[in-house]
Amino acid sequence: MYALVSRQMLPAMRADYPRLHFVADRLLMEALAAGNDVACLPQGLLDVCFQGLRRISCMPDEVGVAPQQVGEG
Repeated sequence: MYALVSRQMLPAMRADYPRLHFVADRLLMEALAAGNDVACLPQGLLDVCFQGLRRISCMPDEVGVAPQQVGEG
């Protein structure tokens, strides 16, 4: 499975997001496995892609509230 994903999916992702060219396959696979859980992102991903960024924090989603669009009050 790992070989299939790294052969087919990772090159397409790197074409869309050039910063991912600097990320090792295994680290990128760990980030994909984290899904939408920001707390589970590997620290190495931040170090490689965004120098100087040490942590990410997110506010929990409010149930039943649509995300605010850019330009909305």
